[in-house]
Amino acid sequence: MNRLMNYLGWAADVLATGAFIGFTAAIISQVCYRYLGFTIVFSEELARFLNIFAVFLGAAVATRVDGHIRIDVIDRFLPAGRVAAAFRILYLASALVFLLILCAGSWIMVRENWEIKLATMNWLSNGHIYLAPAVGSMLMIMLTIGRIAEEVKGSKQ
Repeated sequence: MNRLMNYLGWAADVLATGAFIGFTAAIISQVCYRYLGFTIVFSEELARFLNIFAVFLGAAVATRVDGHIRIDVIDRFLPAGRVAAAFRILYLASALVFLLILCAGSWIMVRENWEIKLATMNWLSNGHIYLAPAVGSMLMIMLTIGRIAEEVKGSKQ
């Protein structure tokens, strides 16, 4: 299980990094071409598209390394052991519920917008944009389930 989670985290990291590099390249090329007097009509839309993917894939990476912002005041007061593990499982389960709702809503948006083409990149649709939260939340769901399994396994020992 840990190996699969590490692989998913690594894949999300590679894809998020690629999307961020593409986003940065699109913005830099847009600025450079403006100074040269040319316009790249699709660069702004491409940058937005890649930025959304970088954010949601990066959120999956943060899920794997437990890097999301959280309030840990209660964690500090709980004694180590089963009570702390139960509390951690509880808030991972609440995060899982949120991610399931996000995934379902994103998938509905993908289906509803699949036929609507983007203005400057007509080979992509609005549905492709909504794939970012759908794919990101699916990855985060799998990683959260893995973290819950790790907590359950650790609390039994």
